[in-house]
Amino acid sequence: MSIKYFLIAILIVVITASGNFILKIGASKPSWFSFVWMPPINAHFILGAFLFGVSLIIYMFLLKDLPLFVAQSLIALQYVAIMLIARFALDEKMSSSDLVGMALIVGGILLVAHRGENA
Repeated sequence: MSIKYFLIAILIVVITASGNFILKIGASKPSWFSFVWMPPINAHFILGAFLFGVSLIIYMFLLKDLPLFVAQSLIALQYVAIMLIARFALDEKMSSSDLVGMALIVGGILLVAHRGENA
């Protein structure tokens, strides 16, 4: 797999993880209007949703050239990014099994990315 695709995937992961972080912050803020069945609609919600939209558009470029299983496997790095953001930016606690899980995710991504080269 070329470095170009890896860098595009990293860009998607950064944008998506940022969107998740902003949504998490916005979920605890007062909203402009809110109902029991709706999430709080505020600036954080709008920015988070916008970032998801941007990442979706970039993801379409990745899908154009890569097999779906490879593209989606690379994007799975967002799970690791989210866990790191949760730990270091939000001070959420992580257990040793969480760390093992992150290592397994990264190992699986590396295996699939390597397999994608030889497919």
